[in-house]
Amino acid sequence: MGTRWESLFCIWVAPKSGAVMSFTQSSLGPTAIETTTLLPPGGLNAYGIRMVYQSTDLTALPAPTLGSTSSSSSSSNTGSADSADSQGLGESGLAGPTPSEQGASITTQPTNTDLASLETVDNNNNNDTNSNFNSNGGLNQAGTIAIAVVLPVLAVVAAIALFLWWRSRRALAARDVGSQEKMELGPSECSFLDVVNYPPADGRRQKLLAHFNVPEFVANRTCFELNGYFGSKASHDAQPSVTGQDAKQPVVSFTTWFRCLVKMVKKEKDAHDDHDEYVPKHETKDYKWFEMSFFTRWDCPDNTSQVLCVDTPPDFPSELKTLLEQRTQPLNFRDPFSMHAGLVDQIIVYADVSVWRVRDPVRHLEKTRMRTGAIFGPIHEMSRHAIHTSEILDAAIDTLKEMQHRQTTVHESLHADLDETYREQAKDYAQFQISLVKSLKLRSDSNQERLKNEINLAFNTLARQDNSVMKSIALLTMIFLPATFISALFSTTFFNYGDDGSWQVSGKLWIYWITTVPATIIIVVLWRIWLANSDPITRFLKGCLAWASKQWKKRKASVQHDSKKVEQA
Repeated sequence: MGTRWESLFCIWVAPKSGAVMSFTQSSLGPTAIETTTLLPPGGLNAYGIRMVYQSTDLTALPAPTLGSTSSSSSSSNTGSADSADSQGLGESGLAGPTPSEQGASITTQPTNTDLASLETVDNNNNNDTNSNFNSNGGLNQAGTIAIAVVLPVLAVVAAIALFLWWRSRRALAARDVGSQEKMELGPSECSFLDVVNYPPADGRRQKLLAHFNVPEFVANRTCFELNGYFGSKASHDAQPSVTGQDAKQPVVSFTTWFRCLVKMVKKEKDAHDDHDEYVPKHETKDYKWFEMSFFTRWDCPDNTSQVLCVDTPPDFPSELKTLLEQRTQPLNFRDPFSMHAGLVDQIIVYADVSVWRVRDPVRHLEKTRMRTGAIFGPIHEMSRHAIHTSEILDAAIDTLKEMQHRQTTVHESLHADLDETYREQAKDYAQFQISLVKSLKLRSDSNQERLKNEINLAFNTLARQDNSVMKSIALLTMIFLPATFISALFSTTFFNYGDDGSWQVSGKLWIYWITTVPATIIIVVLWRIWLANSDPITRFLKGCLAWASKQWKKRKASVQHDSKKVEQA
């Protein structure tokens, strides 16, 4: 600070605007006590307190006074006062001489009222500071309650989400293990691949099927979307097995590929079968397709068989294993079709379940007889499932027929390794399997017919209801028609009341009858003619409309042609 202000110090107080303060003024000995009203200072310090300073001339007082005591206790605030002076806040707003006079000293002594006001202001400032802390930096009661409620809820939700994620990952891992399950049966190996893990038709699928010596065309999208097929491929040894005219090159490798589809509808509560539910719970649809594809390879030197099953039901491996273990005779791996009989048996089981899953809701529909208006949606959905089931069964019959034909020819070429009894029994069993699928096809067709019967019944029920409604309308018409006719007749101008209240009938009433009766007869005759010849009349009207449209188009084209000629001219 400059030398002029070294003897001055400031105490920051916050009196109310217009507060009265007394001060003692001394100048070269004489003193005077005056009172003045503080003006609003118009400024705030960093703590939000309005500032007014009072000064005491320390050097003019020989002994400690209230002002010197305040100086010792407020010496730490000198820097603040100097800062306030440097910012133009040093004006006290007091009436009287300023400290700029030479040798003048001003001593200000606050009264008891001022000290009380100062303490009140300090308390208010502390309360304001605490309230500001609570409103800004602290937490009120509502915030504490919100945190106490929200945090546990978030923790519970996070724990549930973590558990669901862990369970889904576990199910996915189990599905992946099951989708790539292998089953070894002596020299034969059967592998199962889920459709999710089946390589796409971008080259990787061709590499997988190349191991089974399958043509590349089988791996494309066309074959992957067909309802069924069967194919085979044989490789022969270059050296014939015997010499002479009957010399034949033996089969050293044989490959087959075939495809069968199964559509599983959601299981009913009182279902006929005791199999598992094949439609997942998370599935939005009420059905699931299993587009089963099978690839087999048989090698002669070691009589080994390899089978790849794609997109089979989840329990197909266990069911097939149980089926093969129940055989009374072991498999003859010298036969390239040794595994086909078991595979086809299991396919027939799933086809039977598929047909019964369609039949169960049909039977439920027949027993309950739902409301006619609500029957058409479910019945058409079930009819669609029945049509699909019959379609894939037709394809399965053709597939099995082709398989049986190829099996017969291969067995004849392997007559040295397979005796006649084995070959004959294999042929008969293949024919038996075909008959089973045909029987399932008939049952599926029966489901379609039963659904058609329900649809016809629903239509007949609606027609009967409509007929009842029309009868009610006709009855009401017959009740009110006589009264309506009579009121309409007497409301005409042919009837009138005279001035004396007598009823008068016009002599021209006969005009009404000679116009109404013939018009009615003509309308009835035309209606009968229309019913008897509705088709010829309709064709005549359509022909007239077509001729008129043709003439209008010709006229329009002629006008456009004439306008072009005018423009060219």
